[in-house]
Amino acid sequence: MATRTPNTTKRKTRKRKGRLRKGRITFVLFILILIIAGIVWLCRSCGDELTDSPTAPITEAAEAGRRDAAIAISAPEGTMARQNALLRIHARHSELMHNGFKQAADEYLNAANNYLNTHTYRK
Repeated sequence: MATRTPNTTKRKTRKRKGRLRKGRITFVLFILILIIAGIVWLCRSCGDELTDSPTAPITEAAEAGRRDAAIAISAPEGTMARQNALLRIHARHSELMHNGFKQAADEYLNAANNYLNTHTYRK
């Protein structure tokens, strides 16, 4: 009688071709959607939060304009200190405009001009 060797009794296993099934596709799409939603949520939460009142920065800009104009008036007339103070007002206005705060910049400059016009003596 012939004896079988252990190698002949094993069947060769065939490799299964990797098929994408509907469940796997759905799972991968779901994970991608979650990742994209998380990135969008993180980007939106990193932005500056609005203040309670949208007019608060504008009123602060007006107060700063009046304060800077008062500093300019307190300097002696015809001196470099007064010219520097006036140039600082225009520099701050330009900085606000450059940073995208157009309305606050305009309010800052208007408040400074009004203060200078009402508190200086013109001959």
